[in-house]
Amino acid sequence: MTWSPSDMQHREPHIAVKTARKVGALVRWIVLVALCGLAVAAVVGIGITVLFTAIENGL
Repeated sequence: MTWSPSDMQHREPHIAVKTARKVGALVRWIVLVALCGLAVAAVVGIGITVLFTAIENGL
């Protein structure tokens, strides 16, 4: 089956477009997971700081 310029049938998006969409979705998930990880790390860090401060002050 060959394609000619006169063939104006709608075609599916090219593989590059599909791949770009998938990569974009993957990048969004990676950023979301990284931000959640940073938030958890911040909460743990604050908790440890408060704990050590309480221990130093004689709890």
